[in-house]
Amino acid sequence: MTAGVKTIVALSVCLAAGFLLSILSCALYGNWWPLVVVFTYAVAPLPNAVFGRFVSSDPLADVSSAVADFGRFVTAILVVSGLGLPV
Repeated sequence: MTAGVKTIVALSVCLAAGFLLSILSCALYGNWWPLVVVFTYAVAPLPNAVFGRFVSSDPLADVSSAVADFGRFVTAILVVSGLGLPV
């Protein structure tokens, strides 16, 4: 396997282990509120997927789309709230 494939496999195993541990921590202690973090991480890439169409196809262009920036902003809010919710 190439280095890129090994990296993707390793990251997917870590992600699956993280989801498994989150679900197990909810099930073992009977407190299902921490599962909101899993939902937040599952929803986090959606703004980039939706608003990513408004990005210029030219990578050297200096033009920035306000809609694409808003999508990145909402994604960042979801990721940071996913980190901050368990605290």
